[in-house]
Amino acid sequence: METGIVVLTLCAYAIAIIAGIRWRTASYLLILIASHAMVLPSLLWQRLYGFQYGLAADGASIPTIVMLGAWIALVPAIGIAALARRLAWVPRYALALLTYLILIGYHVVLDGLGSGAGLWRETVVAPAWMPAALPGAAAHALIGLVVWFALDGTRRYGTISKAMFLLPAPLLAALVVHGVVAAPRYITTLLALDDWWRAAGTAGATALCLWGAHIVALAFVRSAPPATGE
Repeated sequence: METGIVVLTLCAYAIAIIAGIRWRTASYLLILIASHAMVLPSLLWQRLYGFQYGLAADGASIPTIVMLGAWIALVPAIGIAALARRLAWVPRYALALLTYLILIGYHVVLDGLGSGAGLWRETVVAPAWMPAALPGAAAHALIGLVVWFALDGTRRYGTISKAMFLLPAPLLAALVVHGVVAAPRYITTLLALDDWWRAAGTAGATALCLWGAHIVALAFVRSAPPATGE
C-alpha cells in the first residue's frame, strides 16, 4: 500500500506542476506541499484524546503512509478550486454549502477505507442515530472548505504572497477545527465521562462544524465581487 501512495503522491505533484505551468499559478503546488503538515497536530490528539493509528512505521507516532498521503484529504477542495477557476465561478452561499456536503460524503468514504485498511482507529462515541464516521467527516470537510476559501481568496496574489497564506493554511485549519470547533467530541472522552455525555459531546461538535461551514459560506459571499447592474 505504501508503494501505491508514493506513486500517487508523485503523480499528484506532477499534475500540480503541470497545472501551475499551464495556468501560471503556484497555488496547487503550494497547497499540496502544505497538506503534509496538516497531520502533525495528530501527535497532540494522540496524547490528549486517545486517537490512535493502527500502523506505526519505524516507531513513529504518525505512519509514513499517512504523512505521505495527507494530500488525499484535500483532493476535492483542490479540484473544486481548480474547476471554479477554469469556469470563472463566483462562489456563493449555496455552492459553498453544497461543496461542504460533498466533502462530508468524500470523507465518510475515506474514513471507511482507512479504517478498513487498519490505518487508524477512532475511540469517539457517537449517538445511536448518527453514523459513526459523520463527526470526523464533518470536521475534515470543514478543513477542506477552509482550504478552498484560501485558494479562492489568493487567486490574484503573487507567488510570495500566496506562499505566506497557503503554506500554513491546512495546518492552521486543522488546529482550529480539531482543537477548538470539534473539541467537545474529544473532551468528553478525555474526561472519561459516561457514554451519554460522550455522545452528546460528539453531536455538539458536529453541530459546531456545521455552524463553521455556515460561517465560511458567508465569508465566500462577502469576499465575492459585487454584481454589476445594467
